[in-house]
Amino acid sequence: MLLTLLFSTVSAAQDIRYISDKQYVPLRSGASNQHRIVHRGLPSGTKLVVSSTSSDGLWSEITTQGGQKGWIRTQYLMSEVPASIRLEAATQQIE
Repeated sequence: MLLTLLFSTVSAAQDIRYISDKQYVPLRSGASNQHRIVHRGLPSGTKLVVSSTSSDGLWSEITTQGGQKGWIRTQYLMSEVPASIRLEAATQQIE
């Protein structure tokens, strides 16, 4: 039972993540699809700070660089800057 309690707690570590390629992901007021949408769609490449994750791992509580907070499906997050943004930056550097 103690192990279940330890694994079901919300992760408190802050971590930098990005919206994955070619997406506009809604930001919600809570960790479910039933919660109110607080932002209609964060675009691919948006840099986010993840402050916690739901006990089932499906939702991450995030803060944008502009200070807006909310919940987003964890499946839309990735640890690296999306390839399309890296390619654009490399192309500009070459030019």
